[in-house]
Amino acid sequence: MTTLSLDKLLRQFEIAEANLEKIRNGCEKLHALESADWNDDSGATAEDCVRVIYDIWSALPKIDGWKPDIHIYDATEVHLMRIDAQEAGFLEAIAGVENQISEYLNTIDEYAFRLKQKRRVATRQRIRELVKVADQVVTSLNMKLEKEIEDFTDELGPIHESIEQIDVLLGNSFTRPPRWADLRRHLSFWQLCDVYDIVNQDWPSVYPVLMEKLYFDDEPIESDISDFGAIIVEESHLPISTKLAWDKLSSENFERLIFNLVSNEHGYQDPQWLTHTNAPDRGRDISVQRVFEDMLTGTIRQRVIIQCKHWQSKSISLEEISVLREQMKLWEPPTVDCVVLATSGRFTSDAVVYIEQNNQLGQAPRVEMWPESHLEMLLARKPSLIAEFGLKA
Repeated sequence: MTTLSLDKLLRQFEIAEANLEKIRNGCEKLHALESADWNDDSGATAEDCVRVIYDIWSALPKIDGWKPDIHIYDATEVHLMRIDAQEAGFLEAIAGVENQISEYLNTIDEYAFRLKQKRRVATRQRIRELVKVADQVVTSLNMKLEKEIEDFTDELGPIHESIEQIDVLLGNSFTRPPRWADLRRHLSFWQLCDVYDIVNQDWPSVYPVLMEKLYFDDEPIESDISDFGAIIVEESHLPISTKLAWDKLSSENFERLIFNLVSNEHGYQDPQWLTHTNAPDRGRDISVQRVFEDMLTGTIRQRVIIQCKHWQSKSISLEEISVLREQMKLWEPPTVDCVVLATSGRFTSDAVVYIEQNNQLGQAPRVEMWPESHLEMLLARKPSLIAEFGLKA
């Protein structure tokens, strides 16, 4: 096991990516040589090209112990294999031969895919940390703009360095978010108008896309077993665990859990992160459209704002409800029809009474409570989310 700093590891990823590019260029040249009777104006032959590809392939490091040998068939072998397949007369035989001929290209593509995934895993945590720093700086800038303070000297260094590092870490494993180039440009000029654009346009576009890229729906969740058929259930009469391990989640991951919960639920559409508030805990609000059909009226849409409170030692009180109502003004227009308070904790009795009275009087916006017990009920129907976020021991 070799230990490297992240900076040195990135250099090794870049070397592997450069070698992959050389291999792909070699494959294109080989294809061109095959179409030109195995030589070109420089005197290079297909055999030379194949030797170069083999040489570069051997220099690539393994990925989790995986890197099979590749074999490139020469023109004679390809010709004979295709004749044999044609004589066999089966479509399966013909397709099988073509797959065999192109197998080395598939292996190269598989290596590139695994390399990209490995880089994502290696850089994801650091990107998260830098995104958090940049987000805190944007919150500070927003507060200064609201107070008409025009001295942004303290914020320039941290946000500029964070964005520069994020750009390097993204490499070619991620597509840059919309307005990324605008953000970089505004950081370079750093005038009042630039700061305004960063706070109100660039970061609101960049942040949610970066957050999406840090979580991959196509990544496997590690399992402790290899074969369900080999499992014997013991003590099946004992009660199963229904409690969720909320303490395993950070505040950021709790917000992500709620975002994923509404994103995949029927009747909820267009979930979006709301990118800056003046909340003391810098909580991230979620906006989503609640859609349902009325047989007489037709489609009804309600704008719902969800506030996520990952509080386990503290209950949501009447004071927090008052702050919430003020914060909702930041998200209008359009009108907020409903506010959901999702918490891994509970509500005080005063808060429950106030919310129920508010809803009975029909005061807008309607307030809904999603305490720990309610979330556990919702997630019981979504075992995939429980597994994804590691909420069971």
